[in-house]
Amino acid sequence: MIKAIGFSILLGGGLYHLAPGASPPMNTVENALVDGDTDAAVANAQEWTGREPQSASAWHWLGLSLGKRAEDASILTRLRWAGQAREALERARQLDTADAEIQLDLMAFYAQTPAALGGGAQKARAEQVALASRNRLLGRVGAAIIARHVDGDPEAAERHLRGALIDAPTDLRVLRPLNALLLEQKRAADARAMWRSVLDVSPDQPFALYMTGRLCLDMNSDFEQGLAQLDRYIAIGASASDVPEANVHWRRGQLLERLRRPAEAIAALDRAVELQPKLREAAALLARLRKAAP
Repeated sequence: MIKAIGFSILLGGGLYHLAPGASPPMNTVENALVDGDTDAAVANAQEWTGREPQSASAWHWLGLSLGKRAEDASILTRLRWAGQAREALERARQLDTADAEIQLDLMAFYAQTPAALGGGAQKARAEQVALASRNRLLGRVGAAIIARHVDGDPEAAERHLRGALIDAPTDLRVLRPLNALLLEQKRAADARAMWRSVLDVSPDQPFALYMTGRLCLDMNSDFEQGLAQLDRYIAIGASASDVPEANVHWRRGQLLERLRRPAEAIAALDRAVELQPKLREAAALLARLRKAAP
């Protein structure tokens, strides 16, 4: 019923990306979401809106946190959380009518939520038209969301996103939804080619380094190259706002395991689990490798 709330930020592997200089309250909410602690994210965002009731950013992040809670909730409670998410996003939009990213996230909510829950195609299209009139790039991203989730036309969605990349070839607001669309269609090779083109322009773009490494796992090839990309990510000291450090070590551990370097894999996975104990797949692989170790 609710496919993915907060498309522009939440889409793309469940990762979040904040602009440099993000406020401490925003970092607190984001860190909780990155850690998979939706309850803490909602509580922190609610505290933020309580302290700053006129802050559009506070209501925006509350809406995104509640949307994530709705995604994860049971059928019985999903409707309630979705309604609260919509109210928070609409409040953010009212407080700052000039913020294009708030408008994009509200539009995404409408596009992916039935009219009975306060969304629907009509609302989504109206927001997209208004968005495109003020921000051409995000207007194209919005058009892709509608093509995919309202019209059911992934080919049109890809055309919109590819068109946006012509104007902004390294913009994650375009790259992440295109990456998600390609992986949804089992096109890992195309996704990796896209991220490699980003690295051609910006060799140390953190998310591109991570994704080229991770996609080697999906394609089951080029493990040494993938490991080098993740090692580079760690070497440049990228922040957790790009990709949680635990995820990077987890993917390194997977690559090292496939390269038959179990001792190094164990070290990487141990670090991943130390940083994020909720990474169950990393913990399971770590336990398996330790059991098999001589």
